[in-house]
Amino acid sequence: MSKINADKQNYISQLDASEWNSLADINNLMISAGITPDLNNVNQINKAVANYVAVSDCYTDSGIANAYVLTPINNFQAPTSYIEGMKIRFITSNANTGASTINVASLGVKTIKKFDGSDVISGDIPANVEIELVYRSGVFKINLVSSSSSVIKQAITQITIANNSTNPNTDIDFSGGNINIDGFPTAPALTKRLQSSGSWSAGAGGNMLLSGAIASNSTYHLFAIYNPTTAIADYCAMLGVAGTAPDPTSVLPAGYTKFKRVGSILTNGSGNIRAFTQFEKYFKYFSGISDLNTSFVAGSTTPTVSTPHGISTLGLFNIGLDIASSSNGNNIWSVIGDFNQTSSLGIVSIRQASVNVCKIPTFTNASSASASAFTNLSSQVKIFSNETVLGTTLASISLLTLGFIDINL
Repeated sequence: MSKINADKQNYISQLDASEWNSLADINNLMISAGITPDLNNVNQINKAVANYVAVSDCYTDSGIANAYVLTPINNFQAPTSYIEGMKIRFITSNANTGASTINVASLGVKTIKKFDGSDVISGDIPANVEIELVYRSGVFKINLVSSSSSVIKQAITQITIANNSTNPNTDIDFSGGNINIDGFPTAPALTKRLQSSGSWSAGAGGNMLLSGAIASNSTYHLFAIYNPTTAIADYCAMLGVAGTAPDPTSVLPAGYTKFKRVGSILTNGSGNIRAFTQFEKYFKYFSGISDLNTSFVAGSTTPTVSTPHGISTLGLFNIGLDIASSSNGNNIWSVIGDFNQTSSLGIVSIRQASVNVCKIPTFTNASSASASAFTNLSSQVKIFSNETVLGTTLASISLLTLGFIDINL
């Protein structure tokens, strides 16, 4: 304020018009920021500015799908024009179904783009989520899309799977959870069935097979799927193929365009789902599966084990050796390794190792050891064994698959 003139006779302070307008602006700043002017508080301007910094980029959406219309929250004032780098936040009233626009505080309609500059497509903007846009080069780009649940955006509530207690041979229970990938919202808890025939069907109790009929001794990859047009999430199952990574894109039910693999299961020789338990990425069979029981062959072999086809997992095993007569020395061994391993560790190292190695101790006929190894996409591992020594005949080598760690979940 440049001056205050005191009337000497009436002792009245006088303000010119510009100074009065400045006081009015300050008063309006505080009121619009939610602060009631108080003559006894000298920090109100600071608090008003702090309030603007905190939430002045928050808006209310009153538009429709593909055309978002925003107004400032409470009494906060909006900018007079779009400014490069300007950020806005709001909770969406509708999911988009295609190219979309936004009009902020009646400043004009602008196109919404993905952050890489490409057009948004159906489902990129879900309903009832908080979204942050930033104004760059004449358009608003999506900077952040929150989850529709209460968890933090980066957090993922894992969907777990389990044999259904009533129909464990055919039904899988999905726990439900928040995937939060590319706008994917919360998926519900459902029970779905691997039917012997028929096409995929939506909802609880529906057939989750995308095609074909349930097969014996097979892998099925389980996916959470989402239809952005109807905002409905469900689950499906796709037959696993040895050597081929699972991709359900071309066979998803109509309208479902987003998916996330949430687990993989195996069937037994009768076509029943193998019983298992899951803890995060760890899948353990209720009963170990015998994948190898054969006469000893020196060198290396590549058995196919009971882990999911189409993905690499860390298989969990028990490897065993059995000889016809006791060995006079700790020289007979077998070691399991990753499929891409080209050789054993060497006889000296093998004899001293304690991980993934089965050795026949002195004067005993059999031995076993716990082991783990990475499989290839065809569910194969490598087993290395040494030559028959000291005239002892090795009767058999066995491999029991106990479960696997799904490293890609």
